[in-house]
Amino acid sequence: MKLNLLNPRGKRWPDFYGDRSSIRNRVESNPAVKELIDCGLLLTKELNTLLLGFLIKNRRIQELITAPTTINDKDWSEKDTTEVIKIYDEQTIGKSKDEGKKILTHLIDNHQKKIASEKRKKRKVEIKSISDDLEDELSNFRTLKNLNISTLIHTNLYYCPDCAEIFRKDTFYSGKCYCGKQLSRVSETNQDSIACISDDVEIFVKNNMWLEHGVERQFSINGYNTACGVNIMGSSGVSHEVDVLAESASKNKRIIGECKNREIDISDVFKLYGQMADTGCNIGFIFSTGVVQDPQKSRQVFRLASSKNIRIIDGILENTSERLNELILN
Repeated sequence: MKLNLLNPRGKRWPDFYGDRSSIRNRVESNPAVKELIDCGLLLTKELNTLLLGFLIKNRRIQELITAPTTINDKDWSEKDTTEVIKIYDEQTIGKSKDEGKKILTHLIDNHQKKIASEKRKKRKVEIKSISDDLEDELSNFRTLKNLNISTLIHTNLYYCPDCAEIFRKDTFYSGKCYCGKQLSRVSETNQDSIACISDDVEIFVKNNMWLEHGVERQFSINGYNTACGVNIMGSSGVSHEVDVLAESASKNKRIIGECKNREIDISDVFKLYGQMADTGCNIGFIFSTGVVQDPQKSRQVFRLASSKNIRIIDGILENTSERLNELILN
């Protein structure tokens, strides 16, 4: 892919050549991701809080779905011991010692299965509760912002009616459950439709693509031609992974932007300066969600950046869109 960007006046810079990863192309073609990119709220604290909360809840749902149901000492209470002993005493009257051992083993095994089944039932309730929370939070956000985004997807869980184990996810096909019960038809299972986020939305949030696209939009609405998440070939022949590119012929600016979902470090400044030199960009920006807490380190980072024609906008989620426009244009 060739990006027709500006050659700064008085200098001879090569055109940009680059490409994008197949994963990135797939993620950004997802309709739910497109809605997030187009909503104009990616750099707001409200949407960021919502999406990070979705990640945490979605991770918990996946843990509950995939984790095996195991019984440990904490699950076996004094009440369970008393119950097993009572039944054992009743069933071993007149029995030999060997028969008593077999009865005890059988009782313990059955009681463990009972405890496991109760744990699975509680897991089912928790999964459904988290799913409902996700839908409620999205609905409230959409109403508050008068926005139509469909960040969540639905998946089906098929439970064994005997042991409450998750028998199938997404698609039903016949087979034997963990407990040995044969399940041949959907009607023989208990079903739940749960809300979660898709793999593409999870990648979009976890890999900080939301931050890159939010920054790209700020340049775009200010008249810049932009590109986001591209691999650019520098004049040295080295490929650079670039978060945001922006150029304006009228402003005679060719900008490379780096996005960090953390506190900025001095090494970030040196890295971006090297990319600027190799790609022919005359201005650099570093956008970060974090703020350098140490005063001395902060002075060093900002002094170094200023000397390399790099501007730093930190604490980006604390700024309004109007304030970000001022910081970018000044």
